[in-house]
Amino acid sequence: MNGHVKPREATDEEWDAARRMADAVNLHVVAQKAELGNGRERAGYVAIRLSDGRSPDGKLYDTRREAARHQADPWNFYVRVGRDSMTPREAWILLNHSRAAKKRGVVFSEEEVITPQRLELVRGVIPRTFRGATGW
Repeated sequence: MNGHVKPREATDEEWDAARRMADAVNLHVVAQKAELGNGRERAGYVAIRLSDGRSPDGKLYDTRREAARHQADPWNFYVRVGRDSMTPREAWILLNHSRAAKKRGVVFSEEEVITPQRLELVRGVIPRTFRGATGW
């Protein structure tokens, strides 16, 4: 499976937002690998705008709470950054899931949406997300 191939259900706007989000996460993954040699010792968080997948400030925070404290926009959510990079397809799924959670009332500064980060782990949980999204 290639995480860089646009899912059939993704609009161009959604796919662009997913690529921006993956880039925002991967920037910190690469920076930490260069600095520490093998990646972050513990996870950090980056703020992402639900509207366009961009990070409003590009900073990596040690905790989700700290990231939320520095953001004024309630339409931001917070992505965990660890040692592994994120594909645009994974970003697309997480962004869509987070948008749906926000529409249902999740306040990201108070609640953390739990989403498996590996596609094969989430496949049985939200099958509608995967209709046309994977090559399985």
